[in-house]
Amino acid sequence: MPVRIDAALDGVTMKWNTSSTCEACNTSVIRWADDFDNAAGDSAYWDADDWNAYTDGRWGTRATTWNGTGKETIDLGWSVTASVDASSIPSVTADFGTSGIPEVQEFAPRCDDFVGGSLPGCVLPFFKPTYTVDTNKYPAAGGYYWYMQQVMPDHAGSKR
Repeated sequence: MPVRIDAALDGVTMKWNTSSTCEACNTSVIRWADDFDNAAGDSAYWDADDWNAYTDGRWGTRATTWNGTGKETIDLGWSVTASVDASSIPSVTADFGTSGIPEVQEFAPRCDDFVGGSLPGCVLPFFKPTYTVDTNKYPAAGGYYWYMQQVMPDHAGSKR
Protein backbone atom coordinates (compact mmCIF):
# COMPACT_ATOMS: atom_id res chain seq x y z
CA MET A 1 0.00 0.00 0.00
CA PRO A 2 1.31 3.49 -0.69
CA VAL A 3 2.70 5.37 2.29
CA ARG A 4 2.13 8.77 0.68
CA ILE A 5 0.27 9.98 -2.41
CA ASP A 6 1.24 13.36 -3.83
CA ALA A 7 -1.69 15.73 -4.33
CA ALA A 8 -0.67 16.19 -8.00
CA LEU A 9 -1.63 12.59 -8.71
CA ASP A 10 -5.15 11.49 -9.46
CA GLY A 11 -4.62 8.02 -8.00
CA VAL A 12 -2.39 4.97 -7.63
CA THR A 13 -3.10 1.43 -8.83
CA MET A 14 -1.08 -1.54 -7.60
CA LYS A 15 -1.17 -4.80 -9.52
CA TRP A 16 -0.28 -8.24 -8.20
CA ASN A 17 0.92 -10.43 -11.08
CA THR A 18 0.76 -14.11 -10.13
CA SER A 19 2.08 -17.11 -12.03
CA SER A 20 1.94 -20.89 -11.69
CA THR A 21 3.38 -23.88 -13.55
CA CYS A 22 0.62 -26.16 -12.29
CA GLU A 23 -1.03 -28.30 -14.97
CA ALA A 24 -3.74 -29.76 -12.72
CA CYS A 25 -4.78 -26.71 -10.68
CA ASN A 26 -7.81 -24.50 -10.38
CA THR A 27 -6.84 -20.91 -9.66
CA SER A 28 -9.28 -18.32 -8.40
CA VAL A 29 -9.39 -14.71 -9.50
CA ILE A 30 -7.63 -12.26 -7.21
CA ARG A 31 -9.96 -10.97 -4.52
CA TRP A 32 -9.13 -7.51 -3.24
CA ALA A 33 -10.34 -6.53 0.23
CA ASP A 34 -9.80 -3.59 2.57
CA ASP A 35 -8.49 -3.73 6.15
CA PHE A 36 -11.97 -4.78 7.34
CA ASP A 37 -12.25 -7.64 4.77
CA ASN A 38 -14.83 -5.76 2.68
CA ALA A 39 -14.62 -6.28 -1.08
CA ALA A 40 -12.43 -3.55 -2.59
CA GLY A 41 -13.08 -3.92 -6.31
CA ASP A 42 -11.09 -5.55 -9.09
CA SER A 43 -7.76 -3.90 -8.26
CA ALA A 44 -5.90 -2.12 -5.51
CA TYR A 45 -6.70 1.50 -6.35
CA TRP A 46 -6.29 4.53 -4.14
CA ASP A 47 -7.88 7.86 -5.07
CA ALA A 48 -5.50 10.68 -4.13
CA ASP A 49 -8.37 12.88 -2.90
CA ASP A 50 -9.91 10.18 -0.69
CA TRP A 51 -6.87 8.30 0.59
CA ASN A 52 -6.06 7.65 4.27
CA ALA A 53 -2.85 5.77 5.15
CA TYR A 54 -4.36 4.37 8.34
CA THR A 55 -7.64 2.96 7.05
CA ASP A 56 -7.19 2.30 3.32
CA GLY A 57 -5.18 -0.92 3.24
CA ARG A 58 -5.78 -3.36 0.39
CA TRP A 59 -5.13 -7.11 0.50
CA GLY A 60 -5.13 -9.48 -2.42
CA THR A 61 -5.83 -13.19 -2.07
CA ARG A 62 -5.77 -15.91 -4.68
CA ALA A 63 -6.36 -19.62 -4.14
CA THR A 64 -4.60 -22.32 -6.14
CA THR A 65 -6.07 -25.79 -5.62
CA TRP A 66 -4.31 -28.90 -6.91
CA ASN A 67 -6.70 -31.48 -8.43
CA GLY A 68 -4.19 -33.83 -9.98
CA THR A 69 -3.16 -37.41 -9.44
CA GLY A 70 0.28 -38.77 -8.77
CA LYS A 71 2.85 -36.13 -7.91
CA GLU A 72 3.53 -32.60 -9.19
CA THR A 73 5.92 -29.85 -8.13
CA ILE A 74 4.38 -26.44 -8.72
CA ASP A 75 6.35 -23.23 -9.11
CA LEU A 76 4.31 -20.32 -7.78
CA GLY A 77 5.52 -16.79 -8.37
CA TRP A 78 4.44 -13.20 -8.17
CA SER A 79 5.51 -9.65 -8.84
CA VAL A 80 4.05 -6.32 -7.82
CA THR A 81 3.82 -3.32 -10.15
CA ALA A 82 2.18 0.03 -9.66
CA SER A 83 1.01 2.83 -11.92
CA VAL A 84 0.00 6.38 -11.15
CA ASP A 85 -2.64 8.54 -12.80
CA ALA A 86 -1.39 12.03 -13.42
CA SER A 87 -2.95 14.60 -15.66
CA SER A 88 0.36 16.01 -16.97
CA ILE A 89 1.90 12.66 -18.00
CA PRO A 90 0.25 9.69 -19.70
CA SER A 91 1.35 6.92 -17.32
CA VAL A 92 4.17 6.07 -14.96
CA THR A 93 4.84 2.58 -13.61
CA ALA A 94 7.07 1.13 -10.90
CA ASP A 95 8.27 -2.46 -10.43
CA PHE A 96 8.53 -3.65 -6.81
CA GLY A 97 10.21 -6.96 -7.52
CA THR A 98 9.24 -10.61 -7.53
CA SER A 99 8.68 -13.53 -5.19
CA GLY A 100 12.36 -14.36 -4.93
CA ILE A 101 15.12 -16.31 -6.61
CA PRO A 102 13.63 -19.07 -8.81
CA GLU A 103 16.55 -21.43 -8.09
CA VAL A 104 15.71 -21.42 -4.37
CA GLN A 105 12.08 -22.42 -5.05
CA GLU A 106 10.75 -21.14 -1.73
CA PHE A 107 7.26 -21.08 -3.30
CA ALA A 108 7.37 -24.49 -4.98
CA PRO A 109 4.97 -26.85 -3.22
CA ARG A 110 5.01 -30.55 -4.04
CA CYS A 111 1.52 -32.06 -4.20
CA ASP A 112 0.61 -35.74 -4.27
CA ASP A 113 -2.12 -38.25 -3.55
CA PHE A 114 0.11 -41.13 -2.42
CA VAL A 115 -1.39 -41.57 1.07
CA GLY A 116 -4.44 -43.78 0.64
CA GLY A 117 -7.63 -43.01 2.53
CA SER A 118 -6.98 -39.27 2.75
CA LEU A 119 -7.32 -36.23 0.55
CA PRO A 120 -4.40 -35.13 -1.64
CA GLY A 121 -2.00 -32.80 0.08
CA CYS A 122 0.85 -30.39 -0.54
CA VAL A 123 4.09 -29.63 1.29
CA LEU A 124 6.79 -26.98 0.92
CA PRO A 125 9.87 -29.23 0.59
CA PHE A 126 12.35 -26.38 0.09
CA PHE A 127 11.25 -24.46 3.22
CA LYS A 128 13.66 -25.11 6.08
CA PRO A 129 12.40 -23.53 9.31
CA THR A 130 14.82 -22.80 12.12
CA TYR A 131 13.97 -22.90 15.79
CA THR A 132 16.36 -21.81 18.52
CA VAL A 133 16.07 -23.54 21.88
CA ASP A 134 17.38 -21.95 25.07
CA THR A 135 19.30 -25.02 26.25
CA ASN A 136 20.06 -23.40 29.61
CA LYS A 137 16.36 -22.99 30.32
CA TYR A 138 15.21 -26.24 28.63
CA PRO A 139 18.11 -28.73 28.70
CA ALA A 140 15.90 -31.76 28.00
CA ALA A 141 14.44 -30.16 24.86
CA GLY A 142 17.92 -29.14 23.68
CA GLY A 143 19.18 -32.68 24.19
CA TYR A 144 16.21 -34.15 22.33
CA TYR A 145 16.67 -31.83 19.33
CA TRP A 146 20.41 -32.57 19.23
CA TYR A 147 19.72 -36.31 19.28
CA MET A 148 17.14 -36.03 16.48
CA GLN A 149 19.60 -34.03 14.35
CA GLN A 150 22.14 -36.83 14.74
CA VAL A 151 19.83 -39.73 13.82
CA MET A 152 17.84 -38.14 10.98
CA PRO A 153 19.30 -39.02 7.55
CA ASP A 154 19.61 -35.38 6.41
CA HIS A 155 20.66 -34.08 9.85
CA ALA A 156 17.94 -31.39 9.61
CA GLY A 157 18.84 -28.30 11.59
CA SER A 158 22.46 -29.27 11.95
CA LYS A 159 25.28 -27.18 10.55
CA ARG A 160 27.19 -30.23 9.29
